[in-house]
Amino acid sequence: MLLEVDRLTKHYDEVAALEDLHLTLDRGGCVALVGHNGSGKSTAIGCVAGRLRPTSGSVLVDGTDIVTTRDPVAARRVMSVIPDTAAFYPDLTVREHLEVVALAHGLGRGTDDAVTEVLDDLDLTERAGQLPQQLSAGLRQKAQLACGLVRPFELLVLDEPAQYLDVDATAWLLARLRRARDEGVGILLSSHDPAFVGELADEVIVLTDGRSTPPGHRG
Repeated sequence: MLLEVDRLTKHYDEVAALEDLHLTLDRGGCVALVGHNGSGKSTAIGCVAGRLRPTSGSVLVDGTDIVTTRDPVAARRVMSVIPDTAAFYPDLTVREHLEVVALAHGLGRGTDDAVTEVLDDLDLTERAGQLPQQLSAGLRQKAQLACGLVRPFELLVLDEPAQYLDVDATAWLLARLRRARDEGVGILLSSHDPAFVGELADEVIVLTDGRSTPPGHRG
Protein backbone atom coordinates (compact mmCIF):
# COMPACT_ATOMS: atom_id res chain seq x y z
CA MET A 1 0.00 0.00 0.00
CA LEU A 2 1.42 3.36 -1.02
CA LEU A 3 -0.43 5.50 1.55
CA GLU A 4 -2.22 4.45 4.74
CA VAL A 5 -3.81 7.04 7.01
CA ASP A 6 -5.20 5.72 10.30
CA ARG A 7 -7.13 7.66 12.95
CA LEU A 8 -5.56 10.91 11.85
CA THR A 9 -6.58 13.72 14.23
CA LYS A 10 -5.56 17.36 14.51
CA HIS A 11 -6.72 19.62 17.35
CA TYR A 12 -6.01 23.29 17.89
CA ASP A 13 -6.57 23.73 21.63
CA GLU A 14 -10.22 22.70 22.05
CA VAL A 15 -11.07 22.87 18.36
CA ALA A 16 -11.02 19.64 16.35
CA ALA A 17 -9.89 20.56 12.83
CA LEU A 18 -9.70 16.88 11.87
CA GLU A 19 -11.03 13.84 13.71
CA ASP A 20 -10.25 10.17 13.17
CA LEU A 21 -9.59 10.17 9.41
CA HIS A 22 -8.96 6.82 7.74
CA LEU A 23 -7.95 6.30 4.12
CA THR A 24 -5.82 4.02 1.99
CA LEU A 25 -4.37 4.62 -1.43
CA ASP A 26 -2.50 2.27 -3.72
CA ARG A 27 -0.46 2.96 -6.81
CA GLY A 28 -2.64 3.99 -9.73
CA GLY A 29 -5.53 5.08 -7.49
CA CYS A 30 -7.03 8.46 -6.66
CA VAL A 31 -8.74 9.49 -3.42
CA ALA A 32 -10.44 12.89 -3.22
CA LEU A 33 -11.32 14.83 -0.08
CA VAL A 34 -14.31 17.12 -0.55
CA GLY A 35 -16.23 19.46 1.70
CA HIS A 36 -17.01 23.09 2.42
CA ASN A 37 -14.41 25.64 3.52
CA GLY A 38 -13.22 24.77 7.00
CA SER A 39 -14.27 21.13 6.70
CA GLY A 40 -10.74 19.84 7.33
CA LYS A 41 -9.52 19.18 3.78
CA SER A 42 -6.41 21.34 3.95
CA THR A 43 -5.64 20.13 7.47
CA ALA A 44 -5.74 16.53 6.26
CA ILE A 45 -3.53 17.33 3.28
CA GLY A 46 -1.09 19.21 5.51
CA CYS A 47 -0.78 16.28 7.91
CA VAL A 48 -0.29 13.76 5.10
CA ALA A 49 2.31 16.02 3.50
CA GLY A 50 4.21 16.31 6.77
CA ARG A 51 3.68 20.06 6.95
CA LEU A 52 1.40 19.82 9.99
CA ARG A 53 2.03 17.58 12.96
CA PRO A 54 -1.13 15.67 13.87
CA THR A 55 -2.38 15.40 17.42
CA SER A 56 -2.64 11.65 16.98
CA GLY A 57 -2.83 8.98 14.32
CA SER A 58 -0.44 7.67 11.70
CA VAL A 59 0.51 8.45 8.10
CA LEU A 60 2.35 5.62 6.39
CA VAL A 61 4.01 6.48 3.09
CA ASP A 62 5.32 3.37 1.39
CA GLY A 63 5.37 1.66 4.79
CA THR A 64 7.11 4.43 6.78
CA ASP A 65 5.16 6.45 9.35
CA ILE A 66 6.21 10.03 8.62
CA VAL A 67 4.68 11.17 11.93
CA THR A 68 7.02 9.13 14.14
CA THR A 69 10.09 8.42 12.03
CA ARG A 70 13.31 10.22 12.86
CA ASP A 71 14.35 10.08 9.20
CA PRO A 72 11.41 11.09 6.97
CA VAL A 73 13.55 11.83 3.92
CA ALA A 74 13.14 8.42 2.29
CA ALA A 75 9.37 8.47 2.68
CA ARG A 76 9.03 12.02 1.43
CA ARG A 77 11.25 11.30 -1.55
CA VAL A 78 8.38 9.42 -3.20
CA MET A 79 5.84 12.18 -2.45
CA SER A 80 5.37 15.44 -4.34
CA VAL A 81 3.13 17.99 -2.62
CA ILE A 82 1.32 20.88 -4.29
CA PRO A 83 -0.25 23.03 -1.53
CA ASP A 84 -3.19 25.40 -1.87
CA THR A 85 -1.08 28.50 -1.22
CA ALA A 86 1.75 29.35 -3.57
CA ALA A 87 5.15 29.66 -1.90
CA PHE A 88 7.95 31.15 -3.98
CA TYR A 89 11.29 32.84 -3.43
CA PRO A 90 10.76 36.45 -4.51
CA ASP A 91 14.16 36.72 -6.21
CA LEU A 92 14.03 33.54 -8.31
CA THR A 93 12.44 33.36 -11.75
CA VAL A 94 9.95 30.68 -12.71
CA ARG A 95 12.65 28.69 -14.50
CA GLU A 96 15.04 29.02 -11.55
CA HIS A 97 12.39 27.65 -9.18
CA LEU A 98 11.94 24.62 -11.38
CA GLU A 99 15.68 24.09 -11.70
CA VAL A 100 16.12 24.18 -7.93
CA VAL A 101 13.36 21.59 -7.43
CA ALA A 102 14.64 19.32 -10.20
CA LEU A 103 18.25 19.43 -9.00
CA ALA A 104 17.24 18.90 -5.37
CA HIS A 105 15.45 15.70 -6.38
CA GLY A 106 18.29 14.21 -8.33
CA LEU A 107 17.53 14.95 -11.97
CA GLY A 108 21.10 16.04 -12.59
CA ARG A 109 21.86 16.29 -16.30
CA GLY A 110 18.18 15.75 -17.08
CA THR A 111 17.20 19.00 -15.39
CA ASP A 112 17.20 21.25 -18.47
CA ASP A 113 15.04 18.86 -20.50
CA ALA A 114 12.59 18.29 -17.63
CA VAL A 115 12.22 22.00 -16.93
CA THR A 116 11.78 22.87 -20.60
CA GLU A 117 9.14 20.17 -20.99
CA VAL A 118 6.99 21.22 -18.05
CA LEU A 119 7.24 24.90 -19.00
CA ASP A 120 6.03 24.03 -22.48
CA ASP A 121 3.25 21.77 -21.19
CA LEU A 122 1.86 24.54 -18.99
CA ASP A 123 2.33 27.33 -21.54
CA LEU A 124 4.84 29.02 -19.25
CA THR A 125 7.79 29.19 -21.62
CA GLU A 126 7.33 32.90 -22.32
CA ARG A 127 7.04 33.52 -18.55
CA ALA A 128 10.09 31.49 -17.58
CA GLY A 129 12.23 34.56 -16.94
CA GLN A 130 9.66 36.38 -14.82
CA LEU A 131 9.52 36.62 -11.04
CA PRO A 132 6.49 35.16 -9.19
CA GLN A 133 5.16 38.58 -8.19
CA GLN A 134 4.93 39.52 -11.86
CA LEU A 135 2.44 36.72 -12.56
CA SER A 136 -1.34 36.64 -12.31
CA ALA A 137 -3.01 34.26 -9.83
CA GLY A 138 -3.66 31.75 -12.60
CA LEU A 139 -0.07 31.83 -13.81
CA ARG A 140 1.26 31.48 -10.26
CA GLN A 141 -0.91 28.40 -9.86
CA LYS A 142 0.54 26.99 -13.08
CA ALA A 143 4.06 27.70 -11.81
CA GLN A 144 3.25 25.93 -8.55
CA LEU A 145 1.92 22.92 -10.44
CA ALA A 146 5.07 22.93 -12.54
CA CYS A 147 7.23 22.81 -9.39
CA GLY A 148 5.34 19.75 -8.19
CA LEU A 149 5.40 17.96 -11.53
CA VAL A 150 9.01 18.59 -12.59
CA ARG A 151 10.45 16.16 -10.02
CA PRO A 152 10.10 12.36 -9.79
CA PHE A 153 7.24 11.07 -7.60
CA GLU A 154 5.18 7.99 -6.85
CA LEU A 155 2.61 9.78 -4.67
CA LEU A 156 1.10 13.12 -5.66
CA VAL A 157 -0.67 15.16 -2.98
CA LEU A 158 -2.59 18.21 -4.19
CA ASP A 159 -4.67 20.77 -2.29
CA GLU A 160 -7.21 22.52 -4.55
CA PRO A 161 -5.01 22.08 -7.64
CA ALA A 162 -7.46 23.59 -10.13
CA GLN A 163 -8.01 26.88 -8.29
CA TYR A 164 -7.44 29.97 -10.45
CA LEU A 165 -7.02 27.85 -13.60
CA ASP A 166 -8.97 28.61 -16.75
CA VAL A 167 -10.92 25.97 -18.67
CA ASP A 168 -8.02 24.96 -20.92
CA ALA A 169 -5.54 24.70 -18.06
CA THR A 170 -8.00 22.65 -15.99
CA ALA A 171 -8.49 20.25 -18.89
CA TRP A 172 -4.72 19.92 -19.24
CA LEU A 173 -4.35 19.22 -15.52
CA LEU A 174 -7.01 16.50 -15.61
CA ALA A 175 -5.29 14.85 -18.56
CA ARG A 176 -1.91 15.07 -16.82
CA LEU A 177 -3.24 13.53 -13.63
CA ARG A 178 -4.96 10.73 -15.55
CA ARG A 179 -1.67 9.98 -17.26
CA ALA A 180 0.09 9.91 -13.89
CA ARG A 181 -2.47 7.37 -12.65
CA ASP A 182 -1.93 5.24 -15.73
CA GLU A 183 1.80 5.31 -14.96
CA GLY A 184 1.11 3.95 -11.46
CA VAL A 185 1.18 7.16 -9.44
CA GLY A 186 -1.15 7.37 -6.45
CA ILE A 187 -3.04 10.66 -6.12
CA LEU A 188 -4.58 12.25 -3.04
CA LEU A 189 -6.31 15.55 -3.66
CA SER A 190 -8.72 17.97 -2.09
CA SER A 191 -11.21 19.98 -4.10
CA HIS A 192 -14.42 21.93 -3.73
CA ASP A 193 -15.21 21.26 -7.42
CA PRO A 194 -17.41 18.18 -7.84
CA ALA A 195 -16.95 18.14 -11.61
CA PHE A 196 -13.16 18.00 -11.25
CA VAL A 197 -13.40 15.22 -8.66
CA GLY A 198 -15.90 13.31 -10.76
CA GLU A 199 -13.50 13.24 -13.70
CA LEU A 200 -10.63 11.78 -11.72
CA ALA A 201 -11.33 10.17 -8.35
CA ASP A 202 -12.29 6.57 -7.81
CA GLU A 203 -12.92 7.15 -4.10
CA VAL A 204 -14.42 10.23 -2.45
CA ILE A 205 -14.32 11.10 1.26
CA VAL A 206 -16.68 13.86 2.37
CA LEU A 207 -15.45 15.92 5.32
CA THR A 208 -17.81 17.91 7.52
CA ASP A 209 -16.39 19.88 10.45
CA GLY A 210 -13.31 17.66 10.48
CA ARG A 211 -15.18 14.35 10.41
CA SER A 212 -15.50 12.03 7.44
CA THR A 213 -18.48 10.12 6.13
CA PRO A 214 -17.89 6.59 4.85
CA PRO A 215 -15.83 6.71 1.63
CA GLY A 216 -17.79 6.60 -1.59
CA HIS A 217 -16.39 4.44 -4.36
CA ARG A 218 -16.83 5.39 -7.97
CA GLY A 219 -17.12 2.95 -10.79
